[in-house]
Amino acid sequence: MNVSPLQVSVKNWITENQDDFLPPVCNKLMHFSQLLIMFVGGPNTRKDYHIEEGEELFFQLKGDMCLKVVENGEHKDVHIREGEMFLLPARVPHSPQRQANTVGLV
Repeated sequence: MNVSPLQVSVKNWITENQDDFLPPVCNKLMHFSQLLIMFVGGPNTRKDYHIEEGEELFFQLKGDMCLKVVENGEHKDVHIREGEMFLLPARVPHSPQRQANTVGLV
């Protein structure tokens, strides 16, 4: 197994792809295989809720974000601050809300 192609400078990768983090796209997929790695920037314009079949890890690299979730029919806000991670269980309706000049890994 050759692991060297898997080593990436996240700071450089974000800088090289920063135009993709602007509206309307706001994200760029870094890795697509069994594990999906995406970087997402703000501000986002998407306000709808969606569901993923698997767990989602949110790691906030720059700035803070609010992850709106529906848990047992109740709407809740999960605030994820810069440097924090949050693991969202599978099949939880959610709507990530990001402000301008923020970047997170999902």
